[in-house]
Amino acid sequence: MQLTETTRVQRADGRRSIAVLPFQKRALSLDPASVWPNLFLPTIPLYLGRIGEAAEALKSARQMVPGEATLTSVEGLIVAHEGDFGRAEQLADTAVENENTLLHTHHLWHNAASVYALCGRPDKAVPLFHRCVEMGLPNYHLFGSDPHLRGLHNRPEFLELMSGLRGTDEMHRREFGSLFS
Repeated sequence: MQLTETTRVQRADGRRSIAVLPFQKRALSLDPASVWPNLFLPTIPLYLGRIGEAAEALKSARQMVPGEATLTSVEGLIVAHEGDFGRAEQLADTAVENENTLLHTHHLWHNAASVYALCGRPDKAVPLFHRCVEMGLPNYHLFGSDPHLRGLHNRPEFLELMSGLRGTDEMHRREFGSLFS
């Protein structure tokens, strides 16, 4: 479990995905039936541009946890990367409506909102990011560096959200200092 927990924390910053991938794969090799690495692994290759690898990881995870809404949102991300934005949006809609997830729902919402951002639907993406923030994922650095969200970076409603998150992040850095290094 320790290996998986470390991987999950590091994966919060897309720029660390390369270093995280071997750890996540090792966690699965040690315990192939572990739910957490199965659920998180498919997203890591997406941040590396390895769509085929993400699709294979998703296929394996679906065998482990069929019907998992978070995996439906990941499928939406894969399909959006493949350019089928209509189907990707439908998958994100299905995931958000279902919310049948073993993970915290903010992971599902982050993935679905990323799908909406890639599909040019800020009207759906930004409200989900607000839900993420309210339900345990107020991650200024993740939202600011996530390549799936580039299309939102000039949107006033996203900039307003980021401004609030920046203030919270600065407050946490002052309060907890070295824990953020």
